[in-house]
Amino acid sequence: MRSRSWLAAVTVMTAVLLFPMPERLSAQSSTGIMISEFRFRGPAGANDEFVELFNAGPAAVDIGGWLIRASDNPAPNPGPIAPTIQLRVMIPFGTVIEPGCHYLVTNANSNGGYTGGVAGDRTYNTGFNDDGGVA
Repeated sequence: MRSRSWLAAVTVMTAVLLFPMPERLSAQSSTGIMISEFRFRGPAGANDEFVELFNAGPAAVDIGGWLIRASDNPAPNPGPIAPTIQLRVMIPFGTVIEPGCHYLVTNANSNGGYTGGVAGDRTYNTGFNDDGGVA
């Protein structure tokens, strides 16, 4: 019986560590804004992409002037190679995300851009590399 209670405690602790509640996530950001989801390739191909911001904090946040940037993962070669960082989107001034709300940025490339069912709030036209990053 003792081993089962230990297993239950470990299971609960693992669930808390792997799947933090939104109030824990907001503690990692001074504003509560985080990249909650992104996709660099979707059913329609390499440009079927989006980046979603989420306000996990208790107050509205003005994200006007914020930037979403892409970076690549340079091929391994002898010696260090720095990734290339490029601007994808600048959020328009005066844009506010209310608590518990999202802001969706989508790829509007004419060659198979974003195909999701939710319209984006802002668009970009140059995709992310599959092995790249977003910040």
